[in-house]
Amino acid sequence: MVRQSDYLGKSYQDIDPEEVKQKINREPISTEEIAIYLEHYGTYHTRPKKKSITKRTIENHIAKIVEDSNGLLTKEDFQWNGVYKIDPRFHGLLLTLLDSNYFDGRKNKRRLSTRGELYSSLVDNVKVYLNDEDKREIMDHPSYTNAELEGKLTERLSSELALLFRELYHADSTVRYRMMKYVIENISETRKWITETDTRIFTGKLMFGAKIAADEHDENAKLLKEKIQSDSLEDYIMMCLADKVHGKESVEEADEESIIGYPAIYLTDLLYDLTNKDVIESELKDIDENITSSERFKLIEEKAKQILNMEDPFEGLIYNSLIHLLKIYLVTPYVSMKESREIMDFIEKAMEKDKWDILREFNQ
Repeated sequence: MVRQSDYLGKSYQDIDPEEVKQKINREPISTEEIAIYLEHYGTYHTRPKKKSITKRTIENHIAKIVEDSNGLLTKEDFQWNGVYKIDPRFHGLLLTLLDSNYFDGRKNKRRLSTRGELYSSLVDNVKVYLNDEDKREIMDHPSYTNAELEGKLTERLSSELALLFRELYHADSTVRYRMMKYVIENISETRKWITETDTRIFTGKLMFGAKIAADEHDENAKLLKEKIQSDSLEDYIMMCLADKVHGKESVEEADEESIIGYPAIYLTDLLYDLTNKDVIESELKDIDENITSSERFKLIEEKAKQILNMEDPFEGLIYNSLIHLLKIYLVTPYVSMKESREIMDFIEKAMEKDKWDILREFNQ
């Protein structure tokens, strides 16, 4: 049997898992040592019937993380003199991703069961692997609460769908066709609402992120754009990893209260359709009137009306989407870079009560 050896000069069989464990978050480690650590102490890779994890597995996973980072990370960020040697500053965030089904489940990424399992493992890993600072940044981001919610809601949704089919199957055959028609109509309407809402948010974030990157020609703006456009916990963890790699640690002003202006709140409302905004409704209305009365807005609005048929439902939808994006584009210059960084925190605070109410409901 050929004895493999890593860059430290030790053979694979000679590496003591306990020694590797002591190095985590303290000393640089090789991909071979990560594989040994996960095989002995990981949660996902120590499950029954899991394939053994090797140095090559880890390096392939790192290559995938680099690929999915949209250019913010390179393989060289995790190497020293061309050999993988992981800086201890990156251990927590990297292990959070590596010790999950993020890679095994990629072909079925849109399956609810796959997403539910991924989110559950990432939520657990955040608590296990991250230091207090990284843990606070991840747990304060909306994607973390969303992951907790989606894990529980996925189970409930799967259960409800199974019960629905069971009830339809056992329903009186005389009226079952009417029940099926009712279910199909309601599911169809729900699907259309999901598609329209998701498209609006996706394009809005795309517009906002691109505008920031165009206005601020530096690495900070590129990282901020990716953070704004990231919509899942695994994406955000990768962005935080990129922050660490490039030495852009988050610094909070403890003695200064974060305040964002009405244009930033207006922008956030355009992106996420905020609730509980009655107290500032008049201010948001004033901003909307200023935006829609500008010469730039009127010119583009008039061009759109000349091209699109407002009587046609499909073209009317295109027109409404265009106007929505136009408002985002025109208000973004009035939102400072500092406010742009704080928008995700503001969104989390604005939606926090609703999310925790749902979590409490499903934890009872």
